[in-house]
Amino acid sequence: MADYLAHVDLALLSADFAAPDGSDALAWALSHGASAAARSSGREPITLRHSDSRTESIPVPAPTAIVDTNGAGDVLHGAALVGMAREGAACEEILRLAARVASLSVAYPGVLGWVGQASVPQWPQ
Repeated sequence: MADYLAHVDLALLSADFAAPDGSDALAWALSHGASAAARSSGREPITLRHSDSRTESIPVPAPTAIVDTNGAGDVLHGAALVGMAREGAACEEILRLAARVASLSVAYPGVLGWVGQASVPQWPQ
């Protein structure tokens, strides 16, 4: 992973990720070249750290219901990837929308139970 972080705009790490050298995971990702690093932790706020050491807390909206959390992290990462494809989207904006989509997904059974069932938040025009 360290070999490709210099090519990463946003390293989105799970709470379970541990830096190989035992250091702070966000600091480790940034020290290996990521432009920004974030860490998700379920319903807790996402911690976002920029290369200039600014740290932000991105709130995770409370879900309307919790039926199945299986796959919520994958939904978060997938929604963040969609956001990364938007030219000019800021990391904060990307993570806010990704957190909304992931929170929405847990109200439905199964990993893809929410697809076609829920009104997925859209990017501002």
